[in-house]
Amino acid sequence: AGGGGGGARATGTPELCCIEVSPTVDSAVCGRADGALSFHRFSREAILHARFGAPTPAQPPLRSRVVPGHSGPVYGVAMSRDRQYVLSGSQDGEVRLWSARHATTVVRYASHGFPVWGVAFASHSAHFATACYDGATRIFATERTTPLRVLAGHLADVSAATFHPNGNYVLSASHDCTLRLWDVGTGACVRLMRGHAAPVRAVAVSPDGQSAASAGEDHTVLLWHLASARVVHTLRRHSGPVTHVAFSNSGRLISSAAGNEVCIWDTRNVASAGAARRPARRAARRARHLSRSHPPLQAAALRRSSHSRRRSRSRPPPSIRSSQCSSRAARTSAARPSRGNRAERWARARSRYITAHNIIQTYTRHERTAAHTHATLIGTVELLAASG
Repeated sequence: AGGGGGGARATGTPELCCIEVSPTVDSAVCGRADGALSFHRFSREAILHARFGAPTPAQPPLRSRVVPGHSGPVYGVAMSRDRQYVLSGSQDGEVRLWSARHATTVVRYASHGFPVWGVAFASHSAHFATACYDGATRIFATERTTPLRVLAGHLADVSAATFHPNGNYVLSASHDCTLRLWDVGTGACVRLMRGHAAPVRAVAVSPDGQSAASAGEDHTVLLWHLASARVVHTLRRHSGPVTHVAFSNSGRLISSAAGNEVCIWDTRNVASAGAARRPARRAARRARHLSRSHPPLQAAALRRSSHSRRRSRSRPPPSIRSSQCSSRAARTSAARPSRGNRAERWARARSRYITAHNIIQTYTRHERTAAHTHATLIGTVELLAASG
């Protein structure tokens, strides 16, 4: 699901602002610019016919129903895992819970006072989160009309929010170019994630809960490692602001949309490419650091590397090199005088220490004698001056 611009087209047909498709691809719900919701159910036989050329379906391929509800464009819709309920958030600041089967409003929650850009169910469908224009993410329980938590921390409006698969955390994206991971139990921000150079429009968490993907107006999709809050890879292919991002049910594929184009990414290829480029990027960063802070060090490193390459080219084979080393060691040991055994070395060291100690003591005695003589002379001069 995702947001879009409001208003109506010139033909009079209301514009679709967001859409949510069930995991089984047999139903969908759309939010419209006129404040209504359209509920759709697909025929499985029609899907098989469209994809695999199955026999012509006996029942209609699509059943739709449009139900008015909000007084402003609907920018966020979400469907529960059991496909029994639907959430909707609108520009009028209201959030509603709908029965997907009967297409009727079940609960109307307390007004946010500002436009609601996105809504998301938890995995157990007992809680949901809302992304609001006032910069706060609110956590609701489906049986209560007032929020359980108000997660405030972003410096601009929150454009999207989604739950972690374990239901204990919420990941929010904001127009302040950051993402925040919140602890639902305490309401504290446990991760602050910076990487985008423009407002972040959409966010998604992988089914295993280890990775996240964010889409921004800087034309990029960032793949994050949630535990370390670091960018694993930057996906660059779009030519405009990326407004939607989602993981597949297996977590292997990522889809992103910008304007009229949709890109499908394979996370395995992305991970392998990132691992292959990581040493090169690390070496490039080190070279840039040396060139900025220590140009002589970089020049010396280059000289050492070129010298080592020349030496490696001119080195003899290993067998010749080992024989040369052994002969050189033999010549060196023969030319070096014998230092004696351990007892002799200890005696020489002790004699050197005693000699140095005696020199220091003699110098100290001389200093004391000179000081005593100086004091005696000063006393004699003072006595002579006093006697006059």
